[in-house]
Amino acid sequence: MLIYNTIFVFLSFLALLDLSHKKNLLFFLFPCFILLLLTAIRGNGGDDFYVYEKYFNALPNEIFNYGYGYYSLNMFVKNFGEYPFFIIISSIICITLQAIFIYRETEKPTLVLFLFYSTSFLWLDFILIRQSISVGFFILAISFFKNNKKIFACLFLILSSLFHETAIFAGVVFYILYRAEKAGFLFTIGSVLIIAPFLSDIITIINDMTIKNNNITLYLEQRTLPSIANVIELTIAFVAFYIINKNSVFRESNEYKIYKSILYSSLCILLLSYTIPSLARFLEFFRFFYFILVVRMLMQFNVRSRYLFFVIILAYCFMRLNSFINQFDSGFDYIYNGKIL
Repeated sequence: MLIYNTIFVFLSFLALLDLSHKKNLLFFLFPCFILLLLTAIRGNGGDDFYVYEKYFNALPNEIFNYGYGYYSLNMFVKNFGEYPFFIIISSIICITLQAIFIYRETEKPTLVLFLFYSTSFLWLDFILIRQSISVGFFILAISFFKNNKKIFACLFLILSSLFHETAIFAGVVFYILYRAEKAGFLFTIGSVLIIAPFLSDIITIINDMTIKNNNITLYLEQRTLPSIANVIELTIAFVAFYIINKNSVFRESNEYKIYKSILYSSLCILLLSYTIPSLARFLEFFRFFYFILVVRMLMQFNVRSRYLFFVIILAYCFMRLNSFINQFDSGFDYIYNGKIL
């Protein structure tokens, strides 16, 4: 637990510096390397860590249906090393994709990285190993879509779905809401509320008729992060969006539609997660955009308000990180080379 909080203090200091400095690639790469090192040499990561190890060791016999992309990556890495080497490679891929996205999308990348570390990093990059790679491709797909590079957007969405099939669902929900007008938003949210009580049965039927994923029962029964954290973070993202929306240039841009679709997609997923808690994992496809919005809002404040709000964020992030560490598996110790740090 000490190692997580040490890195928290370190990143919070860098984030504070980032508030008053211009964007600098080298300044951003250093904390990225620290997080990469932390992720790559770990010896644990919740129950999923050992399930993925079992999957890796059983190859070429595929004991779980984890998608062609994840299977291919495992097979490729197995030619060169054991499971710890796979953890290194997967960590490099996911953090590289995430870092590219962050640096492309914000003028305060280290601050965004700090928010990610404090609220989602351990859950996504430590535990949801294949989804972390999928999320990396997905957020870049949205970034390409925002910049009207639709071929690249489709390509990266396909890559995302090859590692985690749920990316297709997240992408479809996002695109439907992107194309919808105000009435379409209300219709979509209303439909979500209507189907929510029957969603588990609907997913089971669709799975049996199509991909026949043997893991579907596990997905329907898995737990998620505390719902209150998801509610708080999505609410803050909505507040940030509407504050930024006062800028007429933003309001009239394609970026406005992108972020609006992301937030309402997240709202639909959050509502459904109260029926099937594991669906809250889908929020990870959109959570990076919350951080971008919060930082953009922060930079619109005057200097005094900016630093005051940063202190509030700092307090929340500290509680959020330590709440996760204490609640997940009754304590989430860091294991390196068989030793607890």
